[in-house]
Amino acid sequence: MAAITATFDATLSRVVLQSNGWAGGDLAVRYYVRPAGGSTWDTVRGAQAVPVSGGSAVTAYDYEFPWSGTGAGSVDYAVYSAATNTWAYALATAVSITATAWLKVVGYPTLNRKINPNDIGDITRSGRNELISIIAQGAPAATADVMGGRSTSILIPTTTWAEYKAVDDLLRVGGIVMLHSDEADLGVPTMYAVVERMVTRRTAKTHSPKRRIELQLAEVAKPHYAYAGSVGTYQSVLNQHATYQDVLNTYATYLALAQIVGSPADVVVG
Repeated sequence: MAAITATFDATLSRVVLQSNGWAGGDLAVRYYVRPAGGSTWDTVRGAQAVPVSGGSAVTAYDYEFPWSGTGAGSVDYAVYSAATNTWAYALATAVSITATAWLKVVGYPTLNRKINPNDIGDITRSGRNELISIIAQGAPAATADVMGGRSTSILIPTTTWAEYKAVDDLLRVGGIVMLHSDEADLGVPTMYAVVERMVTRRTAKTHSPKRRIELQLAEVAKPHYAYAGSVGTYQSVLNQHATYQDVLNTYATYLALAQIVGSPADVVVG
């Protein structure tokens, strides 16, 4: 019988998803997530066609779990095989980002990093309206639309040069980021965004590794679930193994190799 386990990993701010007990015809499965007791399931990013071998699916990860901001949260997970129309559930999985904020790179999850923003700028929304002047009429007519996304800035302190470089390397890859925050505690909104500008400032001491990084963020729509990065890449294989024989000695199957966990050093930006 198919089963699913969902385990929250606070160190990397993610939920580890594993399932087994699948039949021979189940070649791939899909993972879903929703707030506990919610009415709508969302596909977990990158987990729309997770391979199955020997009755077990490749481990998947949910970095973008819903968070209620109440100090303790729970999330429902489900896994489904279209081949045999089989479902399994892990309901009320405990998750938490209490009093913390993470900057997560949607396309490169190995770069995700906990941040401790010590300031946030004004949050603005721009209107998307058009004013049309009418002949012989004083006030113009207007075409109106919903307000645009939010724009704001956050200030991230770093105390060591290595910490500053880690944030800088995270931002160099570009793409869409997720500011995943305990909104109610920090007053920092959770949002998907692009980084429009990064400014690094020294602290009062000239000869000090301490820095303050200001990020200008512009909110964007949540990317489609197929836009996802892997926890490991071919670069991870090259960095962790000197020869192909080392790879063969370490991993019994290609499915096992597919679950290799990479590191920030695996992301190469020229």
